Amino acid sequence: MIQILQDHKGLKRIWLVAMSFQILLAGVAIGLPEMADEPSFKMWANETVDQGIHKAYSKDGYWYDWWPFYLYVSKFVGLVYRYSGLYDRFGPYSHVLMFLLKCTMVLFNGFSGLLVYLIVRDFTGAERPALQAVGMVLFHPGLMLATSAFGYQDAFHTCLVLLAVWSLCSGSAGWTPVWCTLACLTKPQAVIFMVPIGVFWLRQVHLQRALQGLGTGLATVVFVVMPFLMGGGIGKVFQAYWDVPGTHPWLTGLAHNCWWVFWPFPPFFSDQIPLIGGLNGLTIGLTMLGCFSLGTAWRLVSSLSKENLVRLSAFIAFVFFMVVTQIHENHLYAMFPFLAIASQGARPLKRLFYILTGTFSLNLVLGLWALHFETPIMVGPVRLSVLNACINVGVLVWWSFLVLMDRLPSRDDR
Repeated sequence: MIQILQDHKGLKRIWLVAMSFQILLAGVAIGLPEMADEPSFKMWANETVDQGIHKAYSKDGYWYDWWPFYLYVSKFVGLVYRYSGLYDRFGPYSHVLMFLLKCTMVLFNGFSGLLVYLIVRDFTGAERPALQAVGMVLFHPGLMLATSAFGYQDAFHTCLVLLAVWSLCSGSAGWTPVWCTLACLTKPQAVIFMVPIGVFWLRQVHLQRALQGLGTGLATVVFVVMPFLMGGGIGKVFQAYWDVPGTHPWLTGLAHNCWWVFWPFPPFFSDQIPLIGGLNGLTIGLTMLGCFSLGTAWRLVSSLSKENLVRLSAFIAFVFFMVVTQIHENHLYAMFPFLAIASQGARPLKRLFYILTGTFSLNLVLGLWALHFETPIMVGPVRLSVLNACINVGVLVWWSFLVLMDRLPSRDDR
């Protein structure tokens, strides 16, 4: 990473300014009310040090509802906090600990920016669009709010998914199963990216290489869950994956998506209640996601290229956010680096990027408002949140048309 910055002066300036601003914002945001997950992040940073990773998910250990690989980030930050003397000075659950957790995600966001630069340079061979894409990611108001102000930890799995794509683009496909496995061991939102990445990877490698990749992925799983294998808690890890559909059984968890528009009681209405033809919201959403995933795979196979890999990764991430139930406002985070890459040279996608930047940022702010105030913000007779969701639905319809009808320009058309 240091070598990349030293070799590219323009990138270095953008990167250092962005990182400095985001860290400053994280410091200023210390005084904000805590978001819902922040106490959990601090608790995990302490408990992974006090009890060990293997005690997560356990009744005689500590509560944990994420997937296992993030525990290693928690423990790393917890160890830094503990042995730097900050623990003794400020206590176990201080704002300083949350500041360290935020700064860790800021650095992952910064590394994602470097990957965006490398991928765009690989696509275009030009410096200007690569720097523009980096700026779109590192100075993205919604991503800065989510990471530096609100403390969401989405930058970690986003970085892992980008590493998987970069390994494919740079000819290092042997590493792709490792990065994909680590991403899928971190957050459920990372799994949807495996549709285009998996299709592209399988089309690029021979059968023997594919079998080797599956073995590499399995070895990565064993490495990550080794503390649970040794501590006797591996069953709890598998149970965490099994329980994902019931983690937050609501139609939407403050995400301004299709469910927010079409159901009159957002956000906390059960997705287990039958809605159409006896099917509940969860089943309808997953069915729609499955159909879009098949369409995405078909489009990628019919026009296989690294450029389409990135475009369709951004598209299916947005579909996931829009149609699946139980989605939270920050779950669109990982889409933006991919859309920033895909938008270089494709004006329709650049327009989508800026529109969704606005709706995502507004969704974050309105989500914070909804957690602290009961009165919704109105625009005439319409709630602002509903209007925001309607814009997202319009984008979904337009973007689906562009993808399924193959209306986006290829590199040769520019």
